[in-house]
Amino acid sequence: NAAFAHANGVNRRTLAWWRSQLKKSGVPSNEAAPNCAFTELVVAKPDAPLVLSLDRVAASVIVTRETDLALLKRLLLALA
Repeated sequence: NAAFAHANGVNRRTLAWWRSQLKKSGVPSNEAAPNCAFTELVVAKPDAPLVLSLDRVAASVIVTRETDLALLKRLLLALA
């Protein structure tokens, strides 16, 4: 979504590429799987970085205490 990319400083072409990779991999979109939801994750070591792996598209996201979680959630929804 170009508006999301612009509002959050994300390259729209990169975002579009990741969306295409997710579609090719068979990962369902929110429209195709409306019952999909985020699950709360409790981290044992809150100061340690957390790595979220998207195995089907060979991508990882590193999350630290400084990560804007609302932005991360919107990015993951946009990629789905």
